[in-house]
Amino acid sequence: MKIENRSDNTNINPHLNRVQDAAERSESKEPTPAREASADRVELSGAARALQQARQLLAASPEVRLEKVTELKSLIQKGAYNVRGEAVAAKMLGQGLFDQLV
Repeated sequence: MKIENRSDNTNINPHLNRVQDAAERSESKEPTPAREASADRVELSGAARALQQARQLLAASPEVRLEKVTELKSLIQKGAYNVRGEAVAAKMLGQGLFDQLV
């Protein structure tokens, strides 16, 4: 069985990058009394904040869970790895819905 990362985040990456760049620029500027009155302001929507947080969590998580891979390899070698078709189908449908939302 071959598993590939099929998620296509190219649609949201430019938007996230723009939002993050704007946030970084606004954080790096030192507010001065004269500037505060006319300073530009950026407010992130709830969805943008959620996407930003999800992106940070994803970046912090490892790509491969070695303990899970080791456990599965052991079960496969012993011939004790049994998969319920319903569980696989549910995960596939869940991933499909997630991909449509993102």
